[in-house]
Amino acid sequence: MKGTFISSDYVKARDNSIRFIEANTDTIVYDDILDVEFSWQPLIDFISGSYDTLHIIHKPEIHYNSVKNLKSKVQSQLPSMAISESTAKLFDLVPPAVEDASNKFILRMAYDGGAIVDSEYCADSFNALTLMAEANHADDVIPFYGISGSTTFNTINTASYSSNVPNAVIKYKSFLNNDVGFHQVTDWPAKLTSIGTTDTKYISSFEISDESISDNVAWSYRNYAITYGSDLDSIDLGTAIKYAEFSLPNTSQINFSSISENTYLGPKHYYEYSTSTIKAQGRRAGLYNTETFLSGNNEAVALTEVSVGQVLKSFYVEGMPDTDDPAIYYNYEIAGKTWPAGSQITGSVVQSDVVTFDNNEGLIIGLKVSGAANPVYLGPNTSILSYHSSSNNIKFRALSTIDEDDVYFVNTDNSIVDILENKMIVLNDPTGSFTTLDVETADNVVVGDTPMFYFSFHNKKCFMPGAKVTMEDGSLKAIEDVKVGDSVATKDGPCCLVEDTYVYNVEQMTKMYTNGNITVTDSHPLYINGEWSNAEKLGWDSKVMYVKNLHNIKTQDNFILEGIPASGTTHNELKVTKDSNGYTTIQGDNKIANSNLL
Repeated sequence: MKGTFISSDYVKARDNSIRFIEANTDTIVYDDILDVEFSWQPLIDFISGSYDTLHIIHKPEIHYNSVKNLKSKVQSQLPSMAISESTAKLFDLVPPAVEDASNKFILRMAYDGGAIVDSEYCADSFNALTLMAEANHADDVIPFYGISGSTTFNTINTASYSSNVPNAVIKYKSFLNNDVGFHQVTDWPAKLTSIGTTDTKYISSFEISDESISDNVAWSYRNYAITYGSDLDSIDLGTAIKYAEFSLPNTSQINFSSISENTYLGPKHYYEYSTSTIKAQGRRAGLYNTETFLSGNNEAVALTEVSVGQVLKSFYVEGMPDTDDPAIYYNYEIAGKTWPAGSQITGSVVQSDVVTFDNNEGLIIGLKVSGAANPVYLGPNTSILSYHSSSNNIKFRALSTIDEDDVYFVNTDNSIVDILENKMIVLNDPTGSFTTLDVETADNVVVGDTPMFYFSFHNKKCFMPGAKVTMEDGSLKAIEDVKVGDSVATKDGPCCLVEDTYVYNVEQMTKMYTNGNITVTDSHPLYINGEWSNAEKLGWDSKVMYVKNLHNIKTQDNFILEGIPASGTTHNELKVTKDSNGYTTIQGDNKIANSNLL
């Protein structure tokens, strides 16, 4: 049996009726309502005695805590129930396929573009409204106007509210994110005519009750349920009230009574009138462009000045996985409030070009800790290593989810650092950008002069299957067939034992580089023409291609792949110094690189 996890949003309208707004998959259960307004118990009761396996399809960035909560309850109440799971990447439109069986309940929490409910009625909320209207339930949905084919739907309410509340919402029909704009309409015939000339948008009345205006904050209802079976039966999991991030503006901030033309209110008002939280699907991770990194010498480095090979101050965490897979790094945790032995401040080499995303919505987080003179500004989805006192663990947590009353930072000497402010800031006009970068394995960039260690992505430095590794006896073995304990040849003669092997399930379009014999990621160190470099720097041919798996091996030194020495170390213990010529020398047991520090 397959079930789809879905939420539906409702608002109390101006006539105090409850009106449907939209339905959502890829939906989030907020931490503060778990086991309060929301409960997995109805699902557990439903599967108890009917199924012996629960399989969960989810996206860790948005479902991690709710899935963890569900698994804990099932394990406690139904200890014989087998639990399995598969994960989709945040922007995947189709999740992994799972075979159905009579003994298995499959709970799909991830969006599936191949499912009608998702693609037709959740991705396009206009279709959900028209479906209700055509079924004679127009009074149960928000008043709206739009055109579908040759049919015009018009139940719009053109009345206005008080001088600080808009009267219209314009939405794109099929945008998954960032699809809403609030408006003050003064010329309704002209506005409806403009909407009628496009099939990409529709307009609805902005509905808000007198009670909400009196409370000075917009709020809505969100119901959670699981739909299943051919008749779309439903398991109700609870309903919560969701409040806007900011209170309604006062008339000194915005006065609609003085507006004489149709007016779009702009992004800065979105979180005053919308009850949506910050969507994880937005590209909002990294340092805001006003900030700087720190060099290995503790000097400020502007984000625009960071270059491949540069050494930045970072914090090495012993045992932290080297992965960009949220299913892994969100599950990584350190028990207690002490860093693992061996963790230390270090210098970390930038492995590839920085990645920058424009701040299209004007959202940033101002984070200030005890002892800091000023806040540090970051993207709301930036993951930061932090200590949660109630859970007694250190984990990566997104800034937008951190409660400063219960979450702290841990300094390098294991002292606790209080978070004084964790404020969401909405700029008057969207501007700036967010920057993140790839540093070495298990290293996390230090931000400013405060002990903030934020998640920097880690490029997988590895190879396509089929590449031949030279073994100790001179024979060749495909990299995917090399095993722990095998002895491989090195460029300098002494052979090395293989300490570990890695298989990365990429399953996505990836930029790869090739010289005709080896196909490799951009930044794996290769020894060519007497120096260490990588495929990108060498100018090898590149191609974006579908990659299912990538492979790598770990040795004490290097190994020979298709006649080319490749680094076999994970660079956890590199020493970074400057030589007499001002060059950065990066050393482990053997010299790895010698590059100019820009």
